[in-house]
Amino acid sequence: MKNIEGLKKELSKLSEYRNGKIIIPICVDFDSTMVNSDYPNVISENDNCSEILKRWVSEYNVGIILDTLRGGDDLQIAIDWCNDHEIPLYGIGSNPNQSKFVFSNKSYGIFSIDDRNIGCPLKENLGKYVVDWEKIVETLEPILIELNK
Repeated sequence: MKNIEGLKKELSKLSEYRNGKIIIPICVDFDSTMVNSDYPNVISENDNCSEILKRWVSEYNVGIILDTLRGGDDLQIAIDWCNDHEIPLYGIGSNPNQSKFVFSNKSYGIFSIDDRNIGCPLKENLGKYVVDWEKIVETLEPILIELNK
């Protein structure tokens, strides 16, 4: 993982601000990350995901980028779910400002939370492995605190 100073330098290149603070873009997958699903059906929220993401947006100025393989009507299900759970989305499928600093069709975020990421903490739920948000908070929140100093 990059050190805090390296992350701060990377963030300074973005120069995208909200409420006088730099936005920390984080890509977040939908299925098996935000929700427990039997694709394309959403079964339930994964842990306290919505509360965690809303808190990160308000406390650490995180910009949530919905980064999912869903498309069309299935993507709209994910967007509606986020709206219904009052998760403010900074981007859908891409960082809205990434064309200012990188030309790529891959979503750009300082971090990416996805059940398919190597090293992402998982737990079993409803017979499937899903993101363990308690472990994500333990790992990522101290970094978010440092980035906001």
